[in-house]
Amino acid sequence: MAKARGYLSLFGRRFFLIINTLTLDGFRSFSKARLDFLPGQNYIFGQNWQGKSSIVDAIGFVLFGLDVFPRKVAGTAINADHLVNEGCDRARVQLDFLLNDNPYTIERLLPGRQVTLKDGDRLAATGIKPVAEKLNALLGVDVKLFQNIFYSDQDELRKSLDFSPEERRVFIERLLGVEEWKQRIDLLRATKRSLEAFLEDLTAGRLGAFLSHVEQLDDDVETRKEEIEDLKKSMRELGRRAPRGITALRTSEKRSDAAIARLQHRELELNTKLTIEEHLSRGVRKGRCPTCTQAIPPALRVPRVKILSDSIRLLRAELAKVGRDLEKLEADFQESEFDQSYEDVAEMREVKATYEAATRQLATDQKRLTKLRVQAKTFGRKPQQVERTKQEMRFLERLENAIQDFRRLLRKRLVKQLMIGTNDFLSRFHDGDNDSIVKIDEELNIAVELHRSEQPIFNLSGAAKDILALALRYGLLKIAAGGISFFVLDEPTRHMDISNCRKLKGLFNDLLDCQLIVVTVNSEFSDASGRHFKVAKNESLHSVIAESW
Repeated sequence: MAKARGYLSLFGRRFFLIINTLTLDGFRSFSKARLDFLPGQNYIFGQNWQGKSSIVDAIGFVLFGLDVFPRKVAGTAINADHLVNEGCDRARVQLDFLLNDNPYTIERLLPGRQVTLKDGDRLAATGIKPVAEKLNALLGVDVKLFQNIFYSDQDELRKSLDFSPEERRVFIERLLGVEEWKQRIDLLRATKRSLEAFLEDLTAGRLGAFLSHVEQLDDDVETRKEEIEDLKKSMRELGRRAPRGITALRTSEKRSDAAIARLQHRELELNTKLTIEEHLSRGVRKGRCPTCTQAIPPALRVPRVKILSDSIRLLRAELAKVGRDLEKLEADFQESEFDQSYEDVAEMREVKATYEAATRQLATDQKRLTKLRVQAKTFGRKPQQVERTKQEMRFLERLENAIQDFRRLLRKRLVKQLMIGTNDFLSRFHDGDNDSIVKIDEELNIAVELHRSEQPIFNLSGAAKDILALALRYGLLKIAAGGISFFVLDEPTRHMDISNCRKLKGLFNDLLDCQLIVVTVNSEFSDASGRHFKVAKNESLHSVIAESW
């Protein structure tokens, strides 16, 4: 099982849990069965009604117990008796798995709902609640999240593509288990409405008008304080970068301009002189004076060429130095940002004037507020009750804003990871006609780019929607899986033709970052890489593993 060490998630963390063996004794349609899984691909075949889905149910049950199942199916409550095979008195499900390369065993017995968790040969926890707490700490996944992701039907995910944006947002938030934050906000708002109704009754009449005035003035004072603090911060920031005086700034700018102008003039002089010298040198080398065109005796030509060559070399060296100096001066001039400095000086003056005016107004308002609060004491204890109620409402409002901010931040992070996981799955799907890229915004609106053109979801073919639904489920699993590294798919090819089934098989062959458990009636996967189990009913109508290869 050393291969399990190499499985890395897409988001920079290692997924640890790999299923080794699942043992069923008297569970649902199975009287006895043992499945030894590979760390890679595992396929469970069989016709309808043979018991394939019982294997998926067993994985969920052994990890989380009866809570993983719906409370009722077709109006009938789920209980332990429904999970025990009709020909058996008891049922046992055992799961052996690796977690961080350490072997663990969890076993559940029915009836009685006994459960034990072992870390190697050591008993780690026993009993429903201790085992649940231990697993939650190890895996980072609770029963609700596991149920939503691992037990969400593939058809339900496909239907979600046709939802309105708001419906889709609620649906995906429910899958990820973050809809509870919306419920908390709704509860906060209901509490605020009750307080508002109480406050309206309390402040009716003359007292209400007076307190409204005090409240408005108090709000003005607090707003003014916040404004002054913001102005102080602005002045400190401007003070760090703005020059101390406009005169010094202008002198520095003129000095820089003059230095640049001198070097530019010197560069022009040197270029002109170099051009002349090079022209003379070419003429002398040819044996004729470039000015009068007369022939130059050889005895004069050689020393003259040397003199000109030396002069040209010195000119080029000086020109290169002037160029470097000029480049540095111009870079320094740009870094000085004189235009920005002038703007900073002007902004500092404006901010300072605004600060002084706000400070004067605050002093006036505070003096008036102190006087009104003294007057409020004459109304007895009612104003204090009003103030306490106002404080409670302000606290609820701050709490709601904090929850909304957290909800937006959480959704932003989840959306980013969901888009990465979804597009990773799509990029592995070997289909020349399906080069789709999914874009998901923070409100969980889904856009599909196909052949470099954005397409409405309703324009996608049925197969494309199936592929997109599978990709979304993969992305959701990567977000929610915590320490779990197996990907369970129950009938993923329900609506796919043979061609797309083959392409999906190729994708599964490339899916090396998680353990794959696929339940299917499709024989197309019989030659796929990995381990295969065939489920059938025996003469006693008990499910058995008829074949494995």
